[in-house]
Amino acid sequence: MEILARGRVGLTTGWRRLDQALNGLQPGLHIVAGEANFGKSLFLNQLAWQVATKNEHVHVLDVTLDDTKLEKLCRLLALLSGLTINAVKRAGLTKDVNPAPYASVVNAAAKVKKAMEEGRYQLVDAAEVGTVEGLAEYVRQRLIDVKVMGDDWKLVLFIDSFHDLVPGVRTTSDTGKYDYIAQSLSDLANEQDIPIVCTAELRKLNGQRRPVPDDIRESVKIRYEAKSILLCYNDVGARGEQADVYWYAPDDVAKYPVFEVHVAKNKFHSFKGRICFEFMPERALMREPDDAAHRKYLDIISNARNK
Repeated sequence: MEILARGRVGLTTGWRRLDQALNGLQPGLHIVAGEANFGKSLFLNQLAWQVATKNEHVHVLDVTLDDTKLEKLCRLLALLSGLTINAVKRAGLTKDVNPAPYASVVNAAAKVKKAMEEGRYQLVDAAEVGTVEGLAEYVRQRLIDVKVMGDDWKLVLFIDSFHDLVPGVRTTSDTGKYDYIAQSLSDLANEQDIPIVCTAELRKLNGQRRPVPDDIRESVKIRYEAKSILLCYNDVGARGEQADVYWYAPDDVAKYPVFEVHVAKNKFHSFKGRICFEFMPERALMREPDDAAHRKYLDIISNARNK
């Protein structure tokens, strides 16, 4: 599936509402910002996999700087197997007494291996890319390899996270450092005509509130260079059992988080609003609610913000 957008074709994200909001995933720098442990890395994890597997002739380069490859892979296997992340980690230890989870993990690992062998997906860590300049050179070399598979192949770069990137030049301040990184990534996206999607940190917020673009850490240059900014919030993560925005899984009395994505900047469409996902953190899964449930979540959010 591909989305026609202002004279060019965007890639599907695998999520209908996000595709409609952005006219598909377009070349340029995209920022996904939110507080730690609210779900932005899991959002990026699922997004990268869906872009890799729901589009034809796309190579996803998934760069993990915040976590190890093993941690990243466990989350991906949880997403694909339907198991919890902890169950994935324990599956090998318990395969003799409980072989079903182990078989599910093996099947999920086979899907990842197949995607890698087909050139759809590649997982990379800090040791392989080094500095932001090293990352840019790595991308250029990968693009050469990708084009060998066919002129219609595209590369998409995912980075978790922006604030873990390191410049190869000396800078005099954190502001200068992140300005340089933002400019470098924007230049790379424009030079190679590729989407680059990065998670980003927020500065410390005062109180439990939904973020705004100014809350992005060292945000001025990032806000300027980004073609889209997605601000993430999770009311259950912020307020626990006091949360107003949540959903219930079948046969479970615990509140599950609704993952809110606020499209705060959008160069590809007039849409600037919120998209909600029903989030299962232990399974690294975000799913689209039906239209009635989505409207309900937006109404609750609107009422909470107006209190």
